[in-house]
Amino acid sequence: GLGFVKTSPGGGGGRELGWPTANLQVNGRKFLPREGVYACWVRVGEEGPFAGVMNLGPQPTADPAAPSAVEVHLLDRTMTLNGLELEVEPVRFLRSQQTFQDLDHLSAQIGKDAQQARQVLLSQVVG
Repeated sequence: GLGFVKTSPGGGGGRELGWPTANLQVNGRKFLPREGVYACWVRVGEEGPFAGVMNLGPQPTADPAAPSAVEVHLLDRTMTLNGLELEVEPVRFLRSQQTFQDLDHLSAQIGKDAQQARQVLLSQVVG
């Protein structure tokens, strides 16, 4: 997995879209997978693993000027992640980064990403 430290709340855009995210700071020079969206397992301290979606890279629709970021959204949990250590284990690459014409289209795609991630992770648990 990737060891991360949670440092700050997301830029707010994710929350407005109904998808609150945790912005993560990578410890040292970890090897990061290629940019894109991933189904992942997330451990929060001693708790978890929880199903999640990880976005790695720039945010071309929400904030084109922002630098590349690593963001995680927990699928079925609402937790405050500020300042907590997270362990993130990417499970499957879902799609590459893309730009949407507006935030509604982005939000709809995030919904699809979440659904796909849930299916991938559930099949792992059952399988």
